[in-house]
Amino acid sequence: PGADIENVDIDQPGVFVRTDAHGQNNLPTIPNSQSSSSSFETQIALLIVRNGLISYDDRQIPLSAELRNFHTQIALDRSTKAYKGEIAYDAGRIATPGVRTFEHSAKLQFVADATHCVVEKLDVAAMRTQVQAHGNLTDYQHPVFTGDYQATVSAEDIRWVTKNASVPSGELSLQGGINYHSSSGQTFLQQTYLDGRLESAALIVPVNQSKIALKSVRGSYRLEDGELHVDDVSAEVLGGHVTSGSDVVNLQTNAGQIRLTIRGVALQRASQELKIAAAWNVHVVGQADMDIGANWKNGTQNAQVRAHAVVRSPQGATPSNNTIPVDGVIDVDYDAARVRVAFGPSTLRANSTRLTINGVVSNNSALNLHLFSGDLHELSALVDSLTPFNGSNGISAYDLHGTADFTGKLTGAVKDPHLDGLLNATNLQVQGTKWQALHTHIGVDSHYVKLDDGVLVGVVKERINFDARAQLANWSLDPAAPVSVRTRIQNVSAAEVQRLGQTSYPVSGVFNGELFLTGSERAPVGHGHLNLVQGVVWNEPLNDFNIDFNADKQAVHVTGKIRAAAGVVSATGTYEPMPHRYQLQLNTQNLQLEQVHVLRQNQDVVAGQLTANISGSGTLDDPGLTGRIEIPSLQMRGETITGVDAEVNVRHKRADLTLRSTVEQNTLQVKGGVDLGGEDPAKFTLD
Repeated sequence: PGADIENVDIDQPGVFVRTDAHGQNNLPTIPNSQSSSSSFETQIALLIVRNGLISYDDRQIPLSAELRNFHTQIALDRSTKAYKGEIAYDAGRIATPGVRTFEHSAKLQFVADATHCVVEKLDVAAMRTQVQAHGNLTDYQHPVFTGDYQATVSAEDIRWVTKNASVPSGELSLQGGINYHSSSGQTFLQQTYLDGRLESAALIVPVNQSKIALKSVRGSYRLEDGELHVDDVSAEVLGGHVTSGSDVVNLQTNAGQIRLTIRGVALQRASQELKIAAAWNVHVVGQADMDIGANWKNGTQNAQVRAHAVVRSPQGATPSNNTIPVDGVIDVDYDAARVRVAFGPSTLRANSTRLTINGVVSNNSALNLHLFSGDLHELSALVDSLTPFNGSNGISAYDLHGTADFTGKLTGAVKDPHLDGLLNATNLQVQGTKWQALHTHIGVDSHYVKLDDGVLVGVVKERINFDARAQLANWSLDPAAPVSVRTRIQNVSAAEVQRLGQTSYPVSGVFNGELFLTGSERAPVGHGHLNLVQGVVWNEPLNDFNIDFNADKQAVHVTGKIRAAAGVVSATGTYEPMPHRYQLQLNTQNLQLEQVHVLRQNQDVVAGQLTANISGSGTLDDPGLTGRIEIPSLQMRGETITGVDAEVNVRHKRADLTLRSTVEQNTLQVKGGVDLGGEDPAKFTLD
């Protein structure tokens, strides 16, 4: 028995399927029925569904899906007893933890009878990604599908949906065949066979804050027995070429192996694409060949990678002012599970600079380093070409020359390494100053930096001995953290000091002194002494120039004395680092003006005795000062001026001046003020 139905038309149906966390769903249970020889068949000539909704929510997976505007039209061809139709939905959403919800649409056109179904066309579109397929489905009880597919996949879609910024951007074309054979006891991956070819004009791979372009990407792939085989992959990268012969990834056990061969990568091209700043317009040039092999079991977190790289200087390349040829060999093994990188004997050379490394970087690192440079100017340019500093902040700004050798060892954990070693330099030039040798022991990690047993020897008699230590906070100086500095200076010329400090004052002579400092930048403790021998300041020869200071956490106290032929000038001062407040006193008694070198060079004789008392207090932003200068009798140009008395007062960025004197029994008085901020003009009155 049976029934024939000509037309079934359903408008706005809704289907809601729910599965709870225990796997129980709301679908009706079909009762078991005993076999019967009788059967009842229903035949529908035309089925139409309009504007339907299918909602699925599985709390066990968890996964939810919603298909809106679900519609279909299926018609019976009575001559062939086959149904031909279309099933589609316009707006589908799939949501599951870890990925973004995205909208897509699908359309299926088919012809089906009692034994098989021909998929004439299947179209799936999501954002900028499109997939098309067709094929044949047979044996409904144990389905077998054979067909072909082609797809245009947007890598940006994958990156956005998966929230994975490491996914490349670009468009990938896939084309191939698929075969599915249902079999009991096998997983879906084991039942599926898929092969095809992939192509992409360009894929942009993110690397830190930069990007690398892979161009003309091609390859073939095959999914068989749960293993993904990728063969004959090739691409152009950084001016070179990358190939991979046969890679295998077991999608069921999460194991695999990959082999990459890279030839002819241009280092200058790499620095440009990676946006590594080339300070002072200096570029590293060379070509790199690399062989990389990786294998893993139970996830890529257990990957082991081995890489061998050979860097060659370009043929005919010679060092110049803006190019540094590089060559060398690097061998490295990486163990992801142990977070361990092992370097075999590896060397990089750039003209007269050579770096050699050998050892292990891990949670218990032991990496030996040796850096030799026969030309520190070249090394400075090389470092600046690989670091994101501009020319004013780079090492090259110090105009280094000479030879240096560093031998050290990196120890500690990867996240908290410690570097310890010896630095020696000869024929050193810094900012135009010349030194015969430098020697110091260096120690640095994220917690502190230290320089021990340091000595800098000049080409004549100059010598600076130093020891220094500073506590760091995650590799940065902390103004409140402890510091320790011990320095002894011998026979260092003022000209060299000024060149190092990039200053230019009319001061010459030779400095000797010592400095002992502890505490912190904000609360220093210590003492020191500085003496200028054979000093000349503003063309004034000095017999003696001494400065002493001591610090007691709250303030730095300074006393100084200058002796010259004309007399003695004494000064005392206090500076408080935290509020940036100072106090200053300076005085001289009976300074003989006729002995002042600058005044003696004039044709007109200047004579007299000067007494000055100057004191000041305030901050660096709002300085304050008061002073008085007296000259009882001043002879100048044959005239005698008596009772010279000048007073100055500086407060709130304004200076007020009063000058009184007597010339030929006539009293002269000048009063006025100057706005140190430059906003108001100076005003003076003469009586």
